[in-house]
Amino acid sequence: MAMLFVAGCSANEGSWPPLAGDPPASEVTLLPAVAMPPPSPFSQNQSPLEAKAVLAELPTRLEALLEDAAKNRRQYEEAKQALTIEENTQLQGMSYRTAQLALSRLSQVESRLSALWRTTDTARVTLYAGQNNSDDVPSQNLESSLQRLEQAVAGLNSYLKEERQALIQPSTAEN
Repeated sequence: MAMLFVAGCSANEGSWPPLAGDPPASEVTLLPAVAMPPPSPFSQNQSPLEAKAVLAELPTRLEALLEDAAKNRRQYEEAKQALTIEENTQLQGMSYRTAQLALSRLSQVESRLSALWRTTDTARVTLYAGQNNSDDVPSQNLESSLQRLEQAVAGLNSYLKEERQALIQPSTAEN
């Protein structure tokens, strides 16, 4: 029996012999065309009413996100401090994971701040771009909130870059 198998393989020039024969020929059907995804929400225009609502709630949302950022930054700094103090390897591992989690939460807050910045920038452009009406100029309070938001996003982004590197470097030195 083995000789027949070997003979069958050699007859097929080293490939497996056909066990079930060739499958029946069938017509090839094309898949339906893929639709393009909708445009991103950042490029969509807002109605003036939506834009006013977004800008009206900006100070409240900004304060809540800045409080979240401060709380998560404090938790990260505490975990990072505990990481340098701990001598027990198991406790160091727990402190390292706690620091990673706090940094991850801080990164989520940074993402939400960035999304808020994009949304408010779109709303500001919707309401105030190209208008010369003195009644429709952004208030000083709104401009200061927008500047605070932009500074918070930039500051948190650079802080996260530095801290991610600092958190990665000790772990690679141990390995």
